[in-house]
Parts: sequence; C-alpha cells; structure tokens
Amino acid sequence: MSFDQFFKLWSTLLIAAGFAGVAWSGGVSTVAGVLFISALAASWFLDTARLRRALSPWVLNTLVAAYLPFYVLDWRLLSRSLVTATLHLVLFIGALKLLTLATDRDYIYLYLISFVQVLVASTLTIELTFAPALVFFLFSGVTTLVLFEMRRSHARAQSSGRIDPLVGGRGRAGLDLFYRFPAWRMLALSATITATVLALSVPLFLVLPRVALGIYHRPRGSTRMVSGFSERVELGQGGAIRESDAVVMKVRLGEPPARVPMTIKWRGVALDRYEGGAWTRSRHARRRAYAEGRFFRLESSTTGTGILWQTFFVEALATDVVFAARKVLAVTGDLGWLQIDDYGGMHTAPHPLRKLRYAAVSDITPADPRLMPQEQAPFPPEVVASGLQVPALDPRIGELAGKISGSESHPFMKARALERHLRNGYRYTLELAGAPPGSDPLAVFLFETRAGHCEYFATALAIMLRQIGIPARLVNGFRLGEYNRLGDAWVVRQYDAHSWVEAYFKPYGWIEFDPTPAAPRRLQPALLRWFSALLEATDMWWWEGVVTYDIWKQYDLLNASASGMQSARSHLRGRISEGLLSIGAFLNSAADWAEARVVRWAAAALALAAAAALYVGLARPLWARRLRRRVGRALAPRDRPAAIRSFYAEGIELLEAHGIVRARNQTPLEFARCLRNHPASGALLVLTEIYNRARFGASFTDEDGARAEACLGAIRAALRGITGTGY
Repeated sequence: MSFDQFFKLWSTLLIAAGFAGVAWSGGVSTVAGVLFISALAASWFLDTARLRRALSPWVLNTLVAAYLPFYVLDWRLLSRSLVTATLHLVLFIGALKLLTLATDRDYIYLYLISFVQVLVASTLTIELTFAPALVFFLFSGVTTLVLFEMRRSHARAQSSGRIDPLVGGRGRAGLDLFYRFPAWRMLALSATITATVLALSVPLFLVLPRVALGIYHRPRGSTRMVSGFSERVELGQGGAIRESDAVVMKVRLGEPPARVPMTIKWRGVALDRYEGGAWTRSRHARRRAYAEGRFFRLESSTTGTGILWQTFFVEALATDVVFAARKVLAVTGDLGWLQIDDYGGMHTAPHPLRKLRYAAVSDITPADPRLMPQEQAPFPPEVVASGLQVPALDPRIGELAGKISGSESHPFMKARALERHLRNGYRYTLELAGAPPGSDPLAVFLFETRAGHCEYFATALAIMLRQIGIPARLVNGFRLGEYNRLGDAWVVRQYDAHSWVEAYFKPYGWIEFDPTPAAPRRLQPALLRWFSALLEATDMWWWEGVVTYDIWKQYDLLNASASGMQSARSHLRGRISEGLLSIGAFLNSAADWAEARVVRWAAAALALAAAAALYVGLARPLWARRLRRRVGRALAPRDRPAAIRSFYAEGIELLEAHGIVRARNQTPLEFARCLRNHPASGALLVLTEIYNRARFGASFTDEDGARAEACLGAIRAALRGITGTGY
C-alpha cells in the first residue's frame, strides 16, 4: 500500500469514527445516516478534486444557504430537537466537503467535524459502547494526524527544493522513499501513542473535580416500557404473555449471595381497590420527603437486626417508581427529590432518558408469629379503608377461604395456610384461556382453570385474606433476579416482574406473602450465559466506576490512597529496620568467624565491581559497546535489519575514535560522501547504502548482512593501516 492510499484510508476511518459515535448514541436519524454513509463511500471512489474544480464556489455556498430553511423545518417539525437538527446540518456540510475534497484545508475541516461529532456523542449517551468508539477515534486520530503532518512536511520540502533526488535511490524522492510504506510499523507507533495518552488521562480523570454527568447522559436507544409491571392489574384477559429478557436494573447488595434470602423482592407500588376484576389505587396523595445530609430517612426504628444495604443501577424506564426491598429505612440523596405515597411506595423524577443510581437501606427482619397478638382488631382507620374492602364476588371464594383457614386459630397462621394452599394446589402458566363474558375471573381461576400467572395468585390470596378479616393489598415489583458473579450484582430483567401480597399484622405492619409457585427457570447455554454475564459486569463497572464517578468517590479514593501510602511507609520502614538488623547480625557473625578481614575484602571487591559496572554503564567505553553489539548479533542472527544497524553503529564509533565525527545536520549518506579521499570512504559509502535500505526502505536482501560485515572489516582494516594499531 502506498503512502497516499494509507493516508486516505485512515482519514476516511477517522471521519467514520466520529460519525459512528454520534450515530450509535441515537442522535442521528436513519435517513441522514444513510445519506452521509453514501457520501463517505462515494468520496473513496470519486475524483473529488476534479469535482471541486468543476463546481464554482457560489454553487457550494448556495447549497449551504438553501439548507438553512430546511434546518428550521427539521428543528420544528421533523426531528423536533435542536441538537438533532444541528447534527443533521453538520452532517450535510461534512458530506459536501467529502464530495469536493481537494486541499489540506478540506481535510482539516473534516477532522474538526469528526471531533465535534464525538463531543456531541459524549453528551448524548453514557453507554459502555461509547468507550470503544472513543478509543478507536483516538487511535485513528493519532494515525491520521501523524500522516497528515508527514504529507504537509513533504509538500513544503518539495516546494522549497530541499529534497535530495538521490535519497531514495532508483529515482525516488521524498515520501516515495517508502518503496512499500511500513504500514504495520506506523500502526504500532499510533497504538503506542494512543495507549500512552489513555494511560496519562486516567490520573487526570481520577483527580479533576467532578461536577455533573452531562447534558442528557441518556442510554442508547429508546425508553424501556417495563412489561409485567404497571400501576393497574386487570384479570380475565386471554392469550399468551410474552416475556422479555431486557435488563431493568442491577442491584449490588451488602451481603454475600449465600446470605441473601431468595425471597427478597424489589417493591414498587401497592394497589388496594379491587373492582370488576381489576386492581387500582384508591388514594393518590403523596408527601415530600426531605433529605438529611445525603440520605432521606423514612423510618426512625427497626424491628430487628436484619439490615440490608442495596445499591441500584436502574435503566431508563417509563416510570417514576423507586424500587427497594421492604421495609425501607433510608434512601440516598442522589435521587434529587423523593415522594412517598399513602402505601409506602417511593417516587422521584421520571427518568425516561437517563439511567438512575441510588442506594437504600431496608429492614428485612422476618416476622415472628410469637410477637403477634391472637386478636388483631381494632385496625387503624387507614388500614380498614384500604385493606378490607371486598366487592360482590362468587360466594364460593369466601367458603373456600374459611374452609382452608378454619383449622388454624392464629391469624398469621391462617394467612400462611391460604398461601400454602395456592402455592401447592395450583399451577403457574403464561398461557391464559381468559374468562367468559360476565363471569368472575377470580372464580374461574380458583374453581375451573386452576392455573394462572402471579397476578391471579396474588389476587386470590388478597381477596381470601380480606374475607376472613385480615387486611391485605396487592403489590407490584420485581423478584430478586439472577446473581452475576463477575459483576457481584443481581441482574433483574423484565421477566422478573412479579405480583405478591402484603397483609397487615400487629406490631409489624404490612408483611409480605407470596402464593405464586416457582416459575420454571430459563435455560441458556453455558457459553452464552457466561458471555452475557461478562457484558453485564463490564457495563456495571462502566456505570459505577466512570459514569457515576463523583466528588464523594474522589474523596474515598484520596482517603484510601493516603491510608495505603501510610501503610506502605510503615511496612517499608519495618522491612528496612529488619534488613539493617539482619545485616548487622550477619556482619557481627562474619567478623567473629573471620576476624573481620574477609568482610573487608568482600566489601572492597563488591565496591570495585560496582564501580566497574557504573563506569561501563555511564562512560560506555568503545570496547564495552563493541562487546554488547557482538553479543547481540550472536544471540539474534536472523534479525538482519538489527544486525545491519549494529554494523553501521560500530563503524561510526571506529571513525569517531579517530576524530572523524558526523555533524548533527548531516544525513548518513551526506556524511559518507564527505570522506571522499579517506581510505575508509568506499566501504563506509556501501555500508551506509545498506543501512539506509535496512532502516528506512525495508528492502534489504539476504546478502546485505554479509556485505555489511565485510564493509565493517574493511573500515577496520583501513583505520588499522593509518595508525598501525589493531581495532
């Protein structure tokens, strides 16, 4: 591949990298993306310089001016977004530049447009997919800018006549020196520079003050509508429920997975009114919770020692519900503001265009029936109003509830009996036949189909509890999810949406009951499951370690660093003290054993060896450098370019030993030509030509190594003949 082809290829890749970043973030429409890609592909095959000469400047200016009314139309009617409309304008200008690419200035404009696209993409998305797009943009940018500077320097040298026409040999000059452009070496250099830039940027990222996540900081794609979770539950519909495996949230807990109860659920909303086969809420009032420092404190006491710390990473969802395990004691202030409804549900600002991160502390202490009274009544007025309403239903439902719970005397055990009956006597299914028109869907479930999904089981238990005088309500939320060992988090998907029951028992208040049988687990191939876990863990790290890296984490990092440095200093001081004591003990024993003479002679020998090593390392005498090169050639005889460079360096050192030094502004070939009357000039000229081919042209042959060694011997012989000494 020639230099011009390589330069054009990486310029195209740089422009494509900027477009890919902004397109992946969802900021560009499909039509605009297809048109820009078409212009990018056409610029590779067309003679853009010829097209530029054929079009007068006023034609291009007219096209840009004609687009401005469309820009306003796009903003107001089509995309209805100022950011998207502006991106379309930038893409239009970039497409014109691509099709009329002719000068270095055009390339600079396109590079700037690509950079602007990456900046816009960084504000439009916080997805992990932006990271590889950014890394590729940096890599292609470094490669392109280095090639662009080489191209401009070559053009300036040509215009000033500073290029030696004999430099490349065979009539080649300037960039044509590369008979075959060393593309892989160039890419290795770019990769090294990119890696260095990224490595240097990590400390800056860690210490620079963190202010905000960005303008939009939204995930890629549209808002996720959570299937199975809603603020209204309706029974009696037929058909098959289609579940989705899309991730809803990831939850990191303060307990190891072996100690986490599998019955934990992420509570969302509670529904208390059941009419016409549907659950709704009878009250919609909310009260504002006020932050105390970084937390919203919701409870002032606990019922036990079962405290669970939770950190939630919630995707962009079409809901304002804040999920957490029941009973919530406090929630982090990262939410901005928080509201509590009459049923204990938590709500914050809707987040359809951004992810949400917050922490919660819950009391999950299990209820102890021994602490509950035999008679619960009287109940608080708000509990009676919301938890004991029973509509007109099939009378068989009340009879079934009394029959199942009749053998128990304690109200809590009655509830457990109803829960066991539903869990063991009915079947879980997502294939629903539906209730006949005019029939009671709950009665159809209990006495005919005897199969349904979680909403039927929860409804049956809540209604039967109410009919035996126990306040109950239906709750919607999510199951615990699946544990991801790589990310140390519980992954909750849409098919984990669940309905269960809360019943009121003194002195605990509302207690969870789940009558739904265990659903069959979804089986996946082990490799697919591992790959999915890896992606989720990586996304978790990106979200927690990069996107939500804030001033508090910087403070924790500084504290951890200071503690680590202090611990390291203490450890080092201890090791040094132990080492000095060991050395002292050894010297004392050696002095006793050899009357201290052996120690002095050994110390003198070590000092002499250290001085000799220091002299060789700093002074680098000729004999030491020659020995090092010969050993290197012996260990790597097949590396002919390295061997030829070694022969040339040794020849230059021999000449320098005789006072013949190459000037800083001389090329190797110019230096060889200066020694026209010197006995070693012929051998040095041949050795220099072999060296230039091996180092710059990559066009050496198998005979060049032997010829270079022979030239070095000829130089050594010529210098020996001048001085009469051996070299």
